[in-house]
Amino acid sequence: MFAAYARLLSSFSITRLGLLLNCMDSDEKLRDTASELDEIFKNSNAPFYKAIEGILERAKNEKKYLLQETRLNAISNCILNFTSATEYFLIDLIEWKLQDKNLFKRALDIKDTEIRKFDIVDFDSIEDLRKKYIKQISAKFSEGELWAKKMQNAAKLFDIPFDKTSKTIKSIDTVWMLRNRFAHLDRLQYLPISFMSTSDIKIEIIDVSHNKVYFDFCIELLDTMSQAINDIDTFQNEVYKKWHLKNDK
Repeated sequence: MFAAYARLLSSFSITRLGLLLNCMDSDEKLRDTASELDEIFKNSNAPFYKAIEGILERAKNEKKYLLQETRLNAISNCILNFTSATEYFLIDLIEWKLQDKNLFKRALDIKDTEIRKFDIVDFDSIEDLRKKYIKQISAKFSEGELWAKKMQNAAKLFDIPFDKTSKTIKSIDTVWMLRNRFAHLDRLQYLPISFMSTSDIKIEIIDVSHNKVYFDFCIELLDTMSQAINDIDTFQNEVYKKWHLKNDK
């Protein structure tokens, strides 16, 4: 197994657990926790207590405030962590495979990359020079605002088929749209949150404080992510078959 894929699986496991743990919380439990923290920090004379006193007071007394905030945070963190982890995986895969000189030549031709003339002076080692351009080319072949475009660029490099119209790709692209939306919005503007499932059904949540609604939304979101992980595994296996290195691990 490619080491980067193992890291991706590990990251997804933690992300998934973090999202699901919030299914176990209740408004009463979180408000009690906020009260306990308030007492602890007040009695410890923590220097930052004044800075958090207001938010603790609100968390203790305002019904559903903390429950809503922690669940919104869990959803956004899950989406941001998942999309970042898959993006890093794709870049790692491309960088690793560009050690194949035939693939490296193909990449240079596709992107019509020119070697900067002063690099001949600036670099003492041809290996260091190659690493520089591998990083640049990896970034180019993983470009795209959404996952479908990133995968399409990578598939072009590896010369393997890619169906950008598959239900999983269309579904995970709607999750990527949420990622881009969350990056530019205040959390109060997150709701409602919606994406398309792999069954082409709109999944939407308006009230994250409702336990069953939140649980059902999380299950659908994690199902889409799990299917995307399976697609990534299939993709990397196709890459390994076509571009196999002696030191592949």
